[in-house]
Amino acid sequence: MATNTQSSTEQSFEESLKELEGLVKRFEEGQLTLDQAVAAFTRGTLLKKQCEVKLQQAKSKIELVTAEQSGSDSDALDSK
Repeated sequence: MATNTQSSTEQSFEESLKELEGLVKRFEEGQLTLDQAVAAFTRGTLLKKQCEVKLQQAKSKIELVTAEQSGSDSDALDSK
């Protein structure tokens, strides 16, 4: 099994997701020995967590921008 030399924290969300999808595909196709499957499962759980963290960060940023925009809209209405 080829290992990725780039840590999941250095990968973009898209890179992590692509790697995770590749691991899932190999599981589904039965291409892994037991040792490879355990290593892939371990890597997959790390990638999944990393993707979840990045998604939560993006969600938080969107919520912040939306809240700031709503506040600006309210301020504009209050000044009329």
